[in-house]
Amino acid sequence: DSTYILPDLIPYRKVDKWGFCDMEKKILIPPKYSEVRFFKEGRAAVRIGDVWGFINSKGEEVVPIIYKTHSYGSCYAPFIECYVKDFYEGLASVKKGNKYGYIDTMGNIVLPFIYASSSSFQNGRAVISLFNDFSEVRKIGMIDKNGNVIIPIIYDNLYNNFDFVEGIAKVRKNNKYGFVDTAGKEIVPAIYDDVSEFDNEVALAKMNGKWGVIDKINNIVLPCEYDEILIFNENGIIKARNQNVWKEFHDKIKVRIKDKNLKECDYHMNPFKSDGKWGFKNFEGNEIIKPKYENVSFFFNGLARVKLNNMYGFIDQSGKIVIPIIYEKATFFPGDYAWVKLNNKNGFIDRNGKALTSFIYDYTIWGNNGGCGIIFVVDTSYERPSDLDDLPCGNISKSHYSDFFNEGYSKINRDGKYGFINTKGKEVIPPKYNYVSNFHHGLAKVKYYKSEYHSEYGYIDINGTEYWEDE
Repeated sequence: DSTYILPDLIPYRKVDKWGFCDMEKKILIPPKYSEVRFFKEGRAAVRIGDVWGFINSKGEEVVPIIYKTHSYGSCYAPFIECYVKDFYEGLASVKKGNKYGYIDTMGNIVLPFIYASSSSFQNGRAVISLFNDFSEVRKIGMIDKNGNVIIPIIYDNLYNNFDFVEGIAKVRKNNKYGFVDTAGKEIVPAIYDDVSEFDNEVALAKMNGKWGVIDKINNIVLPCEYDEILIFNENGIIKARNQNVWKEFHDKIKVRIKDKNLKECDYHMNPFKSDGKWGFKNFEGNEIIKPKYENVSFFFNGLARVKLNNMYGFIDQSGKIVIPIIYEKATFFPGDYAWVKLNNKNGFIDRNGKALTSFIYDYTIWGNNGGCGIIFVVDTSYERPSDLDDLPCGNISKSHYSDFFNEGYSKINRDGKYGFINTKGKEVIPPKYNYVSNFHHGLAKVKYYKSEYHSEYGYIDINGTEYWEDE
């Protein structure tokens, strides 16, 4: 299932020391470190005691092992790690004392240790923060590789760090929201109670408890006077609601050509409730599917999840039941598969309802990626089907989902232990670990208990090869 090639240097543990080996488990860099990370830009972070440095592929220490751990909260929860940051674009953010700075791949200090926090560089930019004069409140901004300020260090938060969606980034200042461009200019002033990301050159904006629509230079497309707004980019139509009254607006936004690769909710079929039951109306308000369900979701990739007699199944847009309503729980289909529960055990089904796996698992775990493709705002004062809550369209901003499989494999749990299945439903790694990460470049991090109070971790490949030795 996976086409990922293992790295040339694989982290390898011998008892309590770490080094590197090849895929045949031949030791290439002797285990002598308390912890190691993967190589990035020809350097790997290594730790001795509570300080970090970097080595090259020959095992030579090219950056002194003197730097403190970046702070990420608790280091003790499974796989919530504390370490220095890897090299990106030739620079690494490191911590000395209580301040952060940047070094190059030979350990030379490029930017001084003056920052309260610092991110890795991406596209020539890094997000940093500085304390105020009383060292109490951090303000956030953005710098280039020379330390020049790109975005003024005046904000409480910069969202998505480097992801200038359509050339602009969302910011928060004094609990108000706005947008800056890549030059740091505040093109939409931070005056709104909330905003969405920009999509198709427009964004939702909230002021005084009401929603509106703005463009990239803060022109008002729709005033902030509505309880709820739906934007249909592929039709160039906006629907806005006050209480139970909807209005349609045409020619307010441009029509966007639909991206065939974009997974998205279909709001052309809208749930409605009558006499305590849910059905669907089309965009024009005509009843398409009679209200008979206890709960429904939006249509997503052509299917909607429905609930009847406290069980779940799926219907198509004609109302035909395409997957029987027999499951105790069910997700939507982010791709080719959905996770369902039957007889209190979990498994996967495909879009035809065919079981990919036996129903033998306590639960499965999955990651995210991809996009919803439209903007949707939930108003909690207005009754909506509760089954909308876990669909991939969240409050205000776009949520991102992909299939349940990462690099072709999905985590599974049986009897309290974790393993992996492939996209054919075959159990390729039997459940025997206490925790597992997703596969990344052909390797997954696993944790296991040698005794009741003694846990260890290491890396496995998809063949189940364990890159460690305990004795």
